[in-house]
Amino acid sequence: MNLDRIARRLLGMRTATAVVAALIVVFETAVPSLHAQARTLNWPLVSVTAHLDADGGLEVSEQQVMQFSGSWNGGERVFNLRFGQKIDLDGLYRVDSATGSEQPMRAGDLSEVDEYDWANSTTLRWRSRKTSDPPFNRTTITHVLKYAYSNILIPQDDGSILLVHNNTSACL
Repeated sequence: MNLDRIARRLLGMRTATAVVAALIVVFETAVPSLHAQARTLNWPLVSVTAHLDADGGLEVSEQQVMQFSGSWNGGERVFNLRFGQKIDLDGLYRVDSATGSEQPMRAGDLSEVDEYDWANSTTLRWRSRKTSDPPFNRTTITHVLKYAYSNILIPQDDGSILLVHNNTSACL
């Protein structure tokens, strides 16, 4: 809508009507920017490679391709531990989009980009954007998590082995 035309219209209206009309124009103008600030997050790809060893350990390499829009600060991974299982983080990496190389992230207090920290014993968080940086706009970032679960295989008294992982169990 032409702003000059709006101004001429408003000047010819009564004050109360003009104020209401001005608020409507301001709101309609602001709505696109409100939509632009909406937070969306999706994973176009999650790829997992795992190796289960005879001692009951599960070594995992997990690639997460995440697409951020809005004021997200980074990612989070919640691990589901069962029956005395333990998880050890071997490394967290950001994949350089230009070269494809894995750039190691570092343990920290999440005040800097590429830092990670445990929020509790099962929740890992990492920083991908400072709060003072502009919001993401369909920004794709790939992270690789390398970790190991212990006590995935549990020997039983009858000689069988109990496989316990991801809310399921089975006797082998």
